[in-house]
Amino acid sequence: MAAITANPLARLVAIGFVAGALSVLTFHQAGVALVQLLSGTPLSLYPMRSFGPFGVPLILNLAFWGGVWGIVIWWAIGRFGGRWPAWAIGLVLGVIGATAVGWFIAAAIKGQDISGGFALARIWRGPLINGMFGLGAALIAPQLARRI
Repeated sequence: MAAITANPLARLVAIGFVAGALSVLTFHQAGVALVQLLSGTPLSLYPMRSFGPFGVPLILNLAFWGGVWGIVIWWAIGRFGGRWPAWAIGLVLGVIGATAVGWFIAAAIKGQDISGGFALARIWRGPLINGMFGLGAALIAPQLARRI
C-alpha cells in the first residue's frame, strides 16, 4: 500500500480503476435497470454469459473496461476539477466519451452497425447507462482517494 500512496501515477491508476470497476457494478447496472424499466425491453443485469476469446463473464469484461474509463475520469477530475465539479466531469465523459467509443469504435471492431444503426428507439440507452457509470465513477473516486 505504501508504494501506491508514494507514487502519484500508481495512485491515479489504482483509484481510477477501482472507482470505475465499482461504478460498473453499481451505477452502470442501475442504468441498465432504469433503461429496462423505461423501455419495457428485457435487458440482462449482471450478465454472466461467456464473452471474448478468454470466455470471461461479460460483467467482468464490463468492469475491466469501466476501470480503464475510471482512470480517464479520475485523471480528468484532477486536471479540470478546479473549474468543473467532479460529478459533471464524470457525467460528460460517460455520456459523450464512453458512448462515442461504444458506438463508433467498439461497434466497428465487433462488426456491428454504428450506434446500433441510429435507431431512435434505442439510441438513448447508451448515453443514459454510460452517463450513470461516469457519474458513479466520479462520485466513488474521491471517496477512495480519502482512504488511500
